[in-house]
Amino acid sequence: MNIGVVIPIYNLTLDRFLNFKFVLSRLSLSDIENINVIEQHSTNTNVTDIIRLFGRVNYKRYNLKTNTFNKSKLLNIFFNSVNYDYVWMIDADVYMDYEYVINNLSSQFDFVRPFNQIVKLNKSNTQCTRNTTKVKIDSENLVINNYYGKYSYIIERSKFLEVGGYNEHFQGWGFQDLNLFNKINKKDNKIKYTKNNAFHLYHTKASKQYYQNNKKLFFEEI
Repeated sequence: MNIGVVIPIYNLTLDRFLNFKFVLSRLSLSDIENINVIEQHSTNTNVTDIIRLFGRVNYKRYNLKTNTFNKSKLLNIFFNSVNYDYVWMIDADVYMDYEYVINNLSSQFDFVRPFNQIVKLNKSNTQCTRNTTKVKIDSENLVINNYYGKYSYIIERSKFLEVGGYNEHFQGWGFQDLNLFNKINKKDNKIKYTKNNAFHLYHTKASKQYYQNNKKLFFEEI
């Protein structure tokens, strides 16, 4: 299966940078091919400095001429510049058994949620996971969800282009991935998931500056 992995990033805080480095290291140690990192230009050069450690990772940095993260525009550029049959988008804070996902994909699909559920790890459990690769979970205040679109997904590239890709009016963080999934006709398309668990690594909360505008735009398009 011709599939490309892509991690979109922008101006990573320390927590997010450490998570990204861990995720990238685990992907690089796997047998998965076609690993891509796409970064929206900022004054932060941490990623450029460490990307050299991962020789088989494809890295592109795009200047979108804005100081606001636009994940939608960044991914639209990527999807239109590659020729993979399928694209696997992974947020920089999402850890799972990546090889399990590849080995358990259906032979035909339009959209896959590559986990059964995703568990949000707290700060100490995240540090433990990054240090040992062993996932520790505290039962108290456990947050679990299984939304399609959020955190990570695999989509047939032709389907992404057919629905028009991302709406680039979404800015900052929130709702753009859910909006993309909502564009897909659930009745006529093959929507799948894999049965493993995924884990969201802790980071300080992102800015909510554009959250309400994104939320309004999301519900206007449902």
